[in-house]
Amino acid sequence: MPSAASRRSMLIRLLYLAPVLLVFAVAGGFVQRHTAQQQWLASAYASAEGAANTGDLVSAHEGFTSIAGYRDAASRAQEMEIQLEPLEAGYADGLQAIEQGEYAAAVALLAPVAERAPALNDVVTRLDDARRLLANELRRDVDGAESVHDWPAAERLLRELVAIDPSDDTTRSRLAVMQREHGPIVLGNDRALWLVAPDGSDPRQITDELHIIWPVWSPDRSQIAFLAPDPDDPMGNVSLYSIGIDGSSLQRLVDGVSAHAAPAWSPDGAHIAYTSFAGYDAVFETGSIGVRFVDIASGKETDLTGDQYALAFNPSWSPAGTEIAFVVKHQGLGERPQHSPGDVFISNVAQKSFENITDGTVRDVWSAVWSPRGDQLLLYSLFGQTWYEPPSTSIRLLTLESGEIDQLARIDEDPTMPAWSPDGTRFAFTTEEKTIVIADSHGKREAVEVAETLSGEITWSPDGQALLLAPWDADTPSTLLDLTEQEPSLSTVRFEFDASPPFISPPQWAPAAPLPPTDNPSLPAADANQDGE
Repeated sequence: MPSAASRRSMLIRLLYLAPVLLVFAVAGGFVQRHTAQQQWLASAYASAEGAANTGDLVSAHEGFTSIAGYRDAASRAQEMEIQLEPLEAGYADGLQAIEQGEYAAAVALLAPVAERAPALNDVVTRLDDARRLLANELRRDVDGAESVHDWPAAERLLRELVAIDPSDDTTRSRLAVMQREHGPIVLGNDRALWLVAPDGSDPRQITDELHIIWPVWSPDRSQIAFLAPDPDDPMGNVSLYSIGIDGSSLQRLVDGVSAHAAPAWSPDGAHIAYTSFAGYDAVFETGSIGVRFVDIASGKETDLTGDQYALAFNPSWSPAGTEIAFVVKHQGLGERPQHSPGDVFISNVAQKSFENITDGTVRDVWSAVWSPRGDQLLLYSLFGQTWYEPPSTSIRLLTLESGEIDQLARIDEDPTMPAWSPDGTRFAFTTEEKTIVIADSHGKREAVEVAETLSGEITWSPDGQALLLAPWDADTPSTLLDLTEQEPSLSTVRFEFDASPPFISPPQWAPAAPLPPTDNPSLPAADANQDGE
């Protein structure tokens, strides 16, 4: 057992060590707190950095401001503040526009703010209010335009309504009916270019400066392409033109174009493809007939087939606009094109590559038209024509993935060139002069007899629920086939149009210009988290 002296000595040593131990304890606590604080600052900085990287400027600004003394947080907060300044100004201007009843301006001001800084104040709710008020205003304007039969204005307003709320099926349906019943039709009459309503009313001349051939709508309906002969060219040279639907911006694009087929717009409306006679001497029947396309903006012409093929024609764009299908005829000496064997080729426009996709299996092919869905081609065959008898024709369907070719209309049916429906699920053609056939790729067919002799020129309504069938004799009425009910119904409408081949300008319904997807909201909904969490 330790003596009293030993215990006193141990106690004295402990008393000497106590301050040292206390210093170590305090220092350890400080280090622990400092480490925890640094970890918290690093985490807060990372969160603010993440918010900045995702475009959440409000959260990023708040995050960097709260740790202003850490690293470069102060300067980063200032950067966020600079980016927020115009958005805050846009927010304030948007609120003022709402108060002044300028709802379209309010939407235009608030939309980019809600997209870039959804946590800024109540911008998402305010944007939703502006959209709702604008929609109410547009609906009143639509009703007013319809009451005075201002159909172009009514359609434009309905399109604006769909843009505000792409998921509004009621407005989409109303727009589809509007386009079917009142959407413009383009045609050539007495050599001039005209727009008319589907019932033949409200004719409006666009231009009479040229002899119009094959007018064709651009995909966005802002322009019309057409062919016209050069009155000063004794060789009958035909040129390709484009013009705005208001008659402005008439431009001559290229010369030496075949008048036997309509020009083909690319899906994006930036190019037009056509059959070119520019490399062909019609007098000596030498040179090559090829496929070319022109850039509308620059006027640059691209010779797709060049001298690789002596006789290539009838181009058709793929829905993606990356490929062009066309027909190549392997013409022998003294042989006419319709008597020559042919094949369907596909060219990748960017890669300038070519693929023969029929390889002798459809030797009588005359045209290949791409489905709007991009998975199939309708092949139209024409052969055996002489000066005293018309050609024989047939229709086949080529499925691109499998290469399978199905016979859809036989020679004895005398089918005309088929026309795809806008959605690519069906196609239509005429047979035996007075029958219109609507078919699909599964073999289902429906035939409807009509009173007038048909020319075979067919145009679909924008929604695919009606067909306009041009007559053989332009002095007789056209036939309108309504497909909205279970049983198709027929009516007639009179259009005056030029119908003397090859100078033909049949009616063509305006397409449905692209609309926003129903399931693609570009901005947050009004109930989005206002705190950006």
